[in-house]
Amino acid sequence: MPLQNRTPTYQEKTAQLTLTVATVALVPILVNAKVLIPLNTAAANVPNAYLRAGEISDYAQANVAFAVNDKIYWDNTNSVFTNVSTGNTLCGYAIEASAAQSGVGLIEFNTNTA
Repeated sequence: MPLQNRTPTYQEKTAQLTLTVATVALVPILVNAKVLIPLNTAAANVPNAYLRAGEISDYAQANVAFAVNDKIYWDNTNSVFTNVSTGNTLCGYAIEASAAQSGVGLIEFNTNTA
């Protein structure tokens, strides 16, 4: 199952941006050292909405378990969320525990965490 935006209605924070790369809906990308989650699929140089803060689940998770309140990082090399900081970008906190590679917990995603 692909990443899910579980943010309660009217509580998500988004930005309208035009990027020079194509994006796929709900597949995180790294832009200027910030993780963004496109809400729609869009070609390069086409405006799109990006999740900047909200709750996500069903994410691609590294082979590590998450405990409640773990710092969560985006591993851009492997395209997964992890709690390993080395070489990765801080982008939120675990608000539910999640077994290794399960992606079933909740993450409080916030691109401006760091």
